[in-house]
Amino acid sequence: MSRSRLCILLVIVVIHIGILYRLDFFPYPELFNYPYLVEKGLLPYKEIVDQHFPGLFFFPINFSDLGLVNIFGARLWQFGIVGITHVIVYLIASEYMDLQGKRSYLANVLYLTVHPFLGGNILWIDNVILLLILPCSLFLYKWDRSRKPIYLFYSGLLLGVALVMKQVVIVQFLLVFLLVFVRAKNKLVDLLFLLAGFLIPAVYMIFYIARIGVFSDFYRWAIIFNIQTYSELARKFPSYVEIIKLLPIYVPATLVLLYRIFKREYDRTVWLIAFFVSSLIFVYSRFDLVHLQPSLPYAILLIISASQLFKNDHFVKIVMAVFGVSVVILLASLNRSSGRVRYFGHVESQVVRRIKDYTSENDSIYVISGIPHLYFLTNTLPPGRYHVAHLPWYMIHVEDRVLASVIEDKPALVVRSREAYLDGRSVYDYLQNISEYIDNNYKLVERYNNIEILMRK
Repeated sequence: MSRSRLCILLVIVVIHIGILYRLDFFPYPELFNYPYLVEKGLLPYKEIVDQHFPGLFFFPINFSDLGLVNIFGARLWQFGIVGITHVIVYLIASEYMDLQGKRSYLANVLYLTVHPFLGGNILWIDNVILLLILPCSLFLYKWDRSRKPIYLFYSGLLLGVALVMKQVVIVQFLLVFLLVFVRAKNKLVDLLFLLAGFLIPAVYMIFYIARIGVFSDFYRWAIIFNIQTYSELARKFPSYVEIIKLLPIYVPATLVLLYRIFKREYDRTVWLIAFFVSSLIFVYSRFDLVHLQPSLPYAILLIISASQLFKNDHFVKIVMAVFGVSVVILLASLNRSSGRVRYFGHVESQVVRRIKDYTSENDSIYVISGIPHLYFLTNTLPPGRYHVAHLPWYMIHVEDRVLASVIEDKPALVVRSREAYLDGRSVYDYLQNISEYIDNNYKLVERYNNIEILMRK
């Protein structure tokens, strides 16, 4: 990459980061809470109930070890992912889609303008998955051109690392495996390299889960629970507003995909199509814009690939027109945004200070709702050293266990929000026995906005 191209790309990245910095930021609390609880000695799945594969939540090297211990670290993760995404998107567009000149930057410009609207201000596992599958697709393009099996090993390794963070990545691996089988000349060697890379993280995950003695709990929550409970109770469909946001990107991307398949003009875009389609599985069970993050760069690259069908600059003008409209909308959004960080505001700081006044390190408190990562913020522990997010699909299985832990351990404080809702329903609809016990045995001592701090009567 020449110095001038690098400077242009750097300007795009800096503008993108500046926009994200002005928007409200939402790092998921679990990114902080789960590694903290593991460091305090709680066992994944047995004492920390969660349906995800362990990944950077529960492994010995986790988000906490990689700098995600405060908002500064979370911002570095957010900005770093965006910067790396821009670089890889540019490399795919310029080197493997043969887009030259100003067309080589179209994907970056479009990503800059639509990403903030489509969950770009959220930090969650899906963003980390994108950080893995994008270079994976780049290695697959390199393999296509050079036929060196080492690139398949790298691709398999990246998909394996992605798998130990999110189960649905298996769909992407199976699709890649099938396409490599179809396109490979030396099928046995190529498939073995791909499979070898993929199995390294997967085998390590199984070994680690077995070594800490939680395999049956892992199987219950990360496998059976997802199939039998989560897929039914956690189902969520997109709102009308979300659909409107998605239409300008995902409809054109789908049309380009169908056109290329129908015309059999997909040699340069085969991996874009594969990862775009397989990434949509991330929103199958529960729709949220952040779950579309792994598919967004591929949708944009598919759209930009249509520029190869235009002999003049009409396509460039169309993209720049979209860019202009998006900038106007984006500026209006920035004027309404305060740049606050969800769960790390003034009220949360007040609550944290008061809890530290009432408790000592490693004391037991019970957080029902309001500030999910309060254990991390206050250096405390859940009652009975047993933690579960108070979500309906969990509580139908473990409410009695949680209540028993609260009764036995008698936490010093209870923290809750009376305005905690999920999908339009109060979380207390699923916590009736726990709520009754708390109301009978704890009294309100302080309130900050809608956050209540209760102490034993």
